[in-house]
Amino acid sequence: MMEPLLKRPQKEDGALQKKFVLNGLRLIHGPEMRDEVIGKLGQGEPAEAIAKTAALLLARLEASAAEQGKPLDDQTKLMGGYELLGELVEIGARAGVFPKMSAEAREELQATALSHVVAQVLERDIQSGKIDPQELLQASQEAQKKITLNLSEGERKVQAASKGAANPRR
Repeated sequence: MMEPLLKRPQKEDGALQKKFVLNGLRLIHGPEMRDEVIGKLGQGEPAEAIAKTAALLLARLEASAAEQGKPLDDQTKLMGGYELLGELVEIGARAGVFPKMSAEAREELQATALSHVVAQVLERDIQSGKIDPQELLQASQEAQKKITLNLSEGERKVQAASKGAANPRR
């Protein structure tokens, strides 16, 4: 039986996330990887370069956690990883490997890089057999239905509110 696509977060999530981020920052700024990180950030389109660098960091953090018998849950990787992506954006900007950009553009770059990382991790986990592609497709379809339902419900509320505003005597 395959493990669930997303593991339930553990109670000590906040502490795990902090430790994950601190360990990631040590890797990013440490003497062993600092030059490699900046070099990778300068290779190619910024969002993809950030994603590839983040995937490398994630692999090292996952391996370290597994060696200690404490595998990382998906929530920790996602939330902590997003913080680390922000740090990579800042490093690339300060090092001059990315063009000058506004804070809004940096946030957009961070979000775009996140989507690239998620795609890379999903591909890796599908290839390794950790995730069944059919289960992923089914989960994606179920999520899309929920989003559609929520949007439809919101649309109905907006329509009802606008009808009520147009006809206040109802």
